[in-house]
Amino acid sequence: MVGTREHAGLNLLRQVSALTKDEAAKRRWWFILVALLFALNIALGQKYIWAHEEMWSGMQNGDTRSIIAKFTRDHNYLQYLTSDWALMNNFYRPLPTYAFLLDYYLYRGDIHMYKWFDVVNCSLVAVVVAFLLRALTESRRLAISCALLFTAWQTDILLNVPLVGIFHSLSAAFFVSVLILSPKHWKIALLAGLAIWYLGDELIFDAARYDRESQTFGYRTMGWPPGRTATIFTLFGLSSLLCYIRYIKTGAFKFEIGVLIFLVLSLMSYEQAVTLPAALIITAFYLRAQKYKVSFAWLGFPIALVAAYWYWHTKEFPIGNSVYQQQRLKSKESGVDELLGFIFPASRFNRPLKDMFNPAMIPWFVFNQSYWDALMDTVANISIFLILKRYWKIGAMSYLICVVAYIPMAFVSPLVHYMYFSAPFRAIFVAALVFAIRDYAAPAYDAIQAKLRAKVKFLQPLPKPIQPAYAGDSDASSRDMSNL
Repeated sequence: MVGTREHAGLNLLRQVSALTKDEAAKRRWWFILVALLFALNIALGQKYIWAHEEMWSGMQNGDTRSIIAKFTRDHNYLQYLTSDWALMNNFYRPLPTYAFLLDYYLYRGDIHMYKWFDVVNCSLVAVVVAFLLRALTESRRLAISCALLFTAWQTDILLNVPLVGIFHSLSAAFFVSVLILSPKHWKIALLAGLAIWYLGDELIFDAARYDRESQTFGYRTMGWPPGRTATIFTLFGLSSLLCYIRYIKTGAFKFEIGVLIFLVLSLMSYEQAVTLPAALIITAFYLRAQKYKVSFAWLGFPIALVAAYWYWHTKEFPIGNSVYQQQRLKSKESGVDELLGFIFPASRFNRPLKDMFNPAMIPWFVFNQSYWDALMDTVANISIFLILKRYWKIGAMSYLICVVAYIPMAFVSPLVHYMYFSAPFRAIFVAALVFAIRDYAAPAYDAIQAKLRAKVKFLQPLPKPIQPAYAGDSDASSRDMSNL
């Protein structure tokens, strides 16, 4: 009896040891992947540093030249802790100011080298995105996938890839294949086909491709030094959210303090940080839906902190009190249209759709492709929300934070780096959409595959080799993701 118990105990110890080694190996691979992600962003960012650009002339780098001139004239650098930032356009942004001051001491007038800070900072943001998704979903694969999509956006590597046309073709091919080979699944083919049609627009983050000055998302974040206001805020804002998720899951005091410290650093970087309490509240609802114990009363601390900051900021730096702000602020109507276009991108075509109901325009409707494009994009845009049924929790959380973060920026003449903090959450939404399409289209896809295998001999599956039993991957991405 004793020998049996000792044998059982040894087996248990071996199993625990094997699990510990397996988890340690996975942690090592995780950190290797994160290091490679950082290196990839640094490598892809080199094109912005060494691109031929007239830094001491032209409109795009006028702000950087003004900041350098300010540092050259005025050596009272401590003033930026409590006063207007170095560009002197009525904003409180001490951390971006001191980032410029660091570049000034290192490189003086070599403005090209200022971009090193932006490339490194954006690379760190990509790393934080990976850690944030890992903490939120417990899935390493999903975290790295979303971080890679975010990397593609901030380095413009998808800019010239015809993803919209590719996914339009895939949508049509899938729909026609189902109608021919498995007509009973036509409803699935219709909704999944529409969602695939629109997926290309989401994968390229169409809303942030170019701004009103024809500059790209990657240029504004990695290649344009003034864009660091948004990227520094995003680094600290995402870190605050990461600490909050870790605090809810572990209860550790250090993460509780981290939430507030990174919130303060965010407020010292960019005014968009006032949306962080709303992002924390949305995250809290998501974590509660995941059965974690959440204290909404604790969120009163960041809310009070932001309220105090907002009171002080509006008193010391009234909105619209500078010529720059008067030039940049938009009318309410224009701001609402901009926000609607961000929430529901197909609304960009609302004018052709309105014209469809104008009797005078009906004869032209049949022969004008723009109306058909508007109608198709609108229906496809609606379909992506209908298909998210099983993934509505993670989809709703990511989309709400993405939109809420952009609300104050919609009422300013748009530059695409305004969407930088929203971009990681848009990437999460795209990942949820891909999972939703995969699951929803599975019955129709399996039916097509079975029909093709029955008709085409070389498509028939080979017999599977006998596999030894093994413990399944503990990574959440290898299991059903619908609980997200």
